[in-house]
Amino acid sequence: MCGGEGVEERLAVEDVLRFLGERGGEAGLREVARELGDVELAARTVERLEREGLVERRGGAVVLTEPGARRARAVLEAHRRAERLAAALGGVEPHVVAHCVEHFPGALEALERVTGGGLARLAELPRGASGYVVAVERPTPRLLARLIGAGLVPGRRVRVFAHAPGVVLLLVGSAGRLVAVDRRVAGSVLVAPAS
Repeated sequence: MCGGEGVEERLAVEDVLRFLGERGGEAGLREVARELGDVELAARTVERLEREGLVERRGGAVVLTEPGARRARAVLEAHRRAERLAAALGGVEPHVVAHCVEHFPGALEALERVTGGGLARLAELPRGASGYVVAVERPTPRLLARLIGAGLVPGRRVRVFAHAPGVVLLLVGSAGRLVAVDRRVAGSVLVAPAS
């Protein structure tokens, strides 16, 4: 899915491109760091984007190049489509859903299948209940990378196996891989309950 690159880095690249696209193609490095929630990750990501010819630095600003602007438009288009779909779900800020879904091919289609039913927090689903992962509140590239490692990607079906002290045990995907998720993290994962 990630072409050999680290998941956190791929998500950060897409987040920076989207952010710069939203800002008209230019932002300060401090603003980029605030968007990612990590100064070191922001610096590494901007350096990578510079090497790839997608941004250039002008004084204290990070500016999209023409190839960077094309990539940013594609990421921003997926983000806005996800925002429109999320608005139909209700109960959550559409930007939060879009911020997670924009990174995953096929997740927009999965979101289209579940719109209209509302959202629940994964930690609140009772034992045996199923749902489709939609988004994470307050996502950061690091948190999303951890969840991806557990198989909790937008559009993936999960079923609550059990609630244990401090964790929620889940069966993830069609193979039913057993995964333990910290209850606080599970409380921030939004799912569309399956009927």
